[in-house]
Amino acid sequence: MPYRHVWQPPFPGEPEETVHGELYQSQAFLDAHAKVQDLPAKPGCSLPRAVIALMIWSDATHLTDFSSASLWPAYLMFGNQSKYLPDKFQDFVREASGKNARQPLVTHCRRELMHAIWQLLLDDDFQHAYIHGIVCMCGDGVWCRLYPQFFSYSADYPEKVLIATIRDLGNCPCLRCLVPLDQVGELGQKVDMQHCETQAWVDDEQRQNKVKLAWSFIYEKRYVVNSKAVNRVLQSESWVPTENAFLDFCDNLFKLLVPDFLHEWESGVWKAILTHLIQLLYSLKEDKVGKFNAW
Repeated sequence: MPYRHVWQPPFPGEPEETVHGELYQSQAFLDAHAKVQDLPAKPGCSLPRAVIALMIWSDATHLTDFSSASLWPAYLMFGNQSKYLPDKFQDFVREASGKNARQPLVTHCRRELMHAIWQLLLDDDFQHAYIHGIVCMCGDGVWCRLYPQFFSYSADYPEKVLIATIRDLGNCPCLRCLVPLDQVGELGQKVDMQHCETQAWVDDEQRQNKVKLAWSFIYEKRYVVNSKAVNRVLQSESWVPTENAFLDFCDNLFKLLVPDFLHEWESGVWKAILTHLIQLLYSLKEDKVGKFNAW
């Protein structure tokens, strides 16, 4: 619903001033709301009317510094919702506990929010289509029963750990296997390949029971999210106390998380290697960089 936010100066005779901040406080939204109220009534409908404020924006972006690959995403946001929700979350925690939210709690709530949103997207209708298929006409005019299946989820490392429900750079930081953090230096060696095969992540019943136990500590016994009791259950294998939204849609969630070449190679390792090679070429007397560019 529209909301008009005004400020009254403390001086006699001064007119009130409109405070601008949210879309639903703007004159444009107030005018749109009034226009909707003046529309002819729909037969048999006495429901109140309201405006859904759609805010669309897009921004073409260049993906890498070394190719012509580009992306042109489009975004949609509802103007009915305040853009100051993070501050309101801090206010809620402060009112409930008398203290500011600490980083472990903020991280936990952000993780819970992300999977709660995915659970809304993967609702009963989607789950029914996932199991039983959905009948629709394809582009060639043939009716088929189609079964949606998840094959990959590409993201950078911070988002992957949110999806995988493991700790960011925890005791087992890899998204593929249970290699401890102190053995990351063996990356690329034969022993590392053996670890990847013999200690691969498996989302089994044991892990799910540990998460449920940690949940009971937090939501029933009111332990903090990084308490000793919670860490004793989850920390050794880098688990987190969050129920994964993809459990019912993947045989093994960790196989879904594919490498992201943009963040893990092109903008990271490859960029560092290329920069080092160019520096070596510049150190030579001949025009090696020009020849390299000619390739």
